[in-house]
Amino acid sequence: MMAAMWGYRALQTGSQAATGVCLASWAKGRGLATAGLRDTAGLPLDGVKVVDLTRVLAGPYATMMLADQGADVIKVEPCKVGVALTDLSTGLYVQAAVLAGLFARERTGEGMRVECSLLETQVASLVNVASAHLNANQPAHRLGTSHASIVPYQAFPTADGHIVIAAMNDAQFSKLCVLMELEGLDTDPKYATNPARVANRDNLVGLLRERFGDRTTAEWAEVFGDSGLAFGPINTIEQVFQDPQVLHRDMVAEMKHETAGTVRVPGMPVKYTACGSQRSPNGVPAVAAPRLAEHTRDVLVSLGYTSEQVATLEQTGAVGRVEPVRKSENQ
Repeated sequence: MMAAMWGYRALQTGSQAATGVCLASWAKGRGLATAGLRDTAGLPLDGVKVVDLTRVLAGPYATMMLADQGADVIKVEPCKVGVALTDLSTGLYVQAAVLAGLFARERTGEGMRVECSLLETQVASLVNVASAHLNANQPAHRLGTSHASIVPYQAFPTADGHIVIAAMNDAQFSKLCVLMELEGLDTDPKYATNPARVANRDNLVGLLRERFGDRTTAEWAEVFGDSGLAFGPINTIEQVFQDPQVLHRDMVAEMKHETAGTVRVPGMPVKYTACGSQRSPNGVPAVAAPRLAEHTRDVLVSLGYTSEQVATLEQTGAVGRVEPVRKSENQ
């Protein structure tokens, strides 16, 4: 998870043999100060404490981003994480709603309850498809990568991969035809206007598909380079993390983990100009996520427990103990 690179501390409750409850706190520069963890001074949510009781992906993704922005997030969850668009989108909605709630609290002095669900996120994400149905009773169709009302606006196979191209209006379509050496296509009544292109989608897409197959993705990218047309290659995962812009924007973060060795994760997609660095939100090097229960004592002491009380909880199995460090082959 992305926020793991900015600092994380965890504790476990329950029997080690049973399915325990994992508590974690995204590290802060004060309060739960732990050696090696970051200082959040200057980040937008510095000083905000969040108790996270969410499960699976949407909630943890939201609080991860809150932690990226300086919040101290204490998390309670037996964690299971997968990659799912709706879950991640819900997390984005939750983050925005929490930030709006915090802003409202600053203005009114009152808190509020925020509710989000995967269902509502998915419905809201239908956007123009939903509007077409609700207002014009238009049914939705499977269109792959193409756009329902703009043609061409989709991915095309090239000689060695795929490229996405969008001609948003008639002038752009004319430019596309010139660049692809398809003279006369833009003046053909079947394709001269966008409504005509939508009506004759299959024929036009077939012609473009054939032409795109004549060159490689890189060659077409060179053709479209400064044209003003919206285009881009469909990259493999290797190509994504070799992309010059991805590297320039510090979207690969590398850190040392106590047991896993060197860990590389996607970087934070938001950069704050007031925080002095693109490599981390406030200029502090990225810090890896902790081992389960590594910060149990720190979290409990910050909540008012004495060292003796923590020791008793550990002895009775009410909270977990941190496992001995086992070095990985990456170290």
